[in-house]
Amino acid sequence: MKRAITVQDSLCSPEGSKEQLLAPGTAINRTYVRLSNGISLSVTKFIPVTVSRYPPVVMVPGLFSVMENFRHLLPDLTRDFTVYYLETREKNSSICPEHSVFSIENMADDLNEVLKELDLNPAEFLLLGYSMGATVILEALSAQGRLPAGIILAGPAGSFGFPAWSLWLARVAAPLYRVIKPLLKLYIKYFMVNHREDPEMHHIQTRVLDSADPYKLCATLPELARYNIWDRLPPIACPLLIIGASKDSFHNHNDALRLSEMILNSTYIDFETNLRNHSREVVKTMKEFLHSSLT
Repeated sequence: MKRAITVQDSLCSPEGSKEQLLAPGTAINRTYVRLSNGISLSVTKFIPVTVSRYPPVVMVPGLFSVMENFRHLLPDLTRDFTVYYLETREKNSSICPEHSVFSIENMADDLNEVLKELDLNPAEFLLLGYSMGATVILEALSAQGRLPAGIILAGPAGSFGFPAWSLWLARVAAPLYRVIKPLLKLYIKYFMVNHREDPEMHHIQTRVLDSADPYKLCATLPELARYNIWDRLPPIACPLLIIGASKDSFHNHNDALRLSEMILNSTYIDFETNLRNHSREVVKTMKEFLHSSLT
């Protein structure tokens, strides 16, 4: 039996001011939605002060991403859109039975079930996904999920490449995570992230490592390493905008380009850096995309 539990949550930024993370006056309703598989996921609804003329947005952030990673985006997004911010099962906030599997396929099933639970009108909502969240959206659609009015994917991946050593480390790292974490931050900064031209990605990954549940992290990485969507990419019959970041060396920018080439009638835009594709510029582009695609 599915159930939603309302949770009071101030969702303050580190400085303690709600307005720094959201548009002033935004109403907040955080619930835990319990799914048929026994997992409970956090869904936070942001309601703007004035009635929005835009479709509501279901937002699926990336792997272990925290809300503060969108501190430059959310003020504009929550001013003009009703937003449902879904935290997928690998996040610290999820409540998962023992032996839960943290695969893209399972997360896609979760998303489709949450969409049914939210009871949004078919083809009258938007899906906004970042990184792994964007891939979860694509997988959900391949499982014949609800077709939205439009889809915006920032940095989607068709597969996930991890160094062999990281998958070995995932087998033993959870109890040692506190010791290993500073070394991981240094490795990501100097070997995986373009911290000179795209410093925001380093900040994002630092927050991710600080917030991650080490046991969920170690269970998720092998599942992602096995994933590949290229041979079963779903046909998408609604407007699709793909946002890339060509200076992002952490993600495979070629995946975003390849997806845009393979999916008919998709629109591609390169924001170059993660600072831009996590900024208010995305909201402006979303509005332009909706105006050109849905009118």
